[in-house]
Amino acid sequence: MQREQETWADKNFPNNNRTHQLLGIVEEVGELCHAHLKFEQNIRTNEPHAESKCDALGDIFIFMLGYANKNGIDLQAAIEETWTKVKQRDWTVNSDTGTPVVMVGDTVEVIFRFPEHAIMQQGDKYVVTELLENGVMVRTPSGNKWLGFEHFNLIKKPSEEEFTEYNDPDATACVDDYNRFEENQVFQDREDM
Repeated sequence: MQREQETWADKNFPNNNRTHQLLGIVEEVGELCHAHLKFEQNIRTNEPHAESKCDALGDIFIFMLGYANKNGIDLQAAIEETWTKVKQRDWTVNSDTGTPVVMVGDTVEVIFRFPEHAIMQQGDKYVVTELLENGVMVRTPSGNKWLGFEHFNLIKKPSEEEFTEYNDPDATACVDDYNRFEENQVFQDREDM
């Protein structure tokens, strides 16, 4: 669809540039807001608000395709990459950062597509060995490796027996350090307000 939009736009609007595309997005967001507001206010009931909202959303997407084309961005890849990160956030569990609550001993599955030469591949499963501010360390055949929060899904919490079996003083220290970091971060956030 992106290439089709590019061909159509080049034929119909050969002088359009990326600024025109961006302003088109903004214009259509305004039209969407107008239709939504009038629907919520229950006024201008003779206007097709639902149809206007659908039309505005479609136009926004078309202008997004044009903006992506003018900036050399693969829009589908950008959406998929961003969605992979966003869907990992759980704001009901962690309202401060949305990052998944992970503990030492949990099993995680790699979801990020690493380069072919990387040790970790999409679908690989690893046990968390350490908690970090921006991710976790996991045990791999070639040693511990870092994974950012957006790079994995939590797939298995250890049973009490597994955690006790896996748990060692260093792992407990990691959890304690992480908990202290979380407490200090909350305190720091309050100071910044």
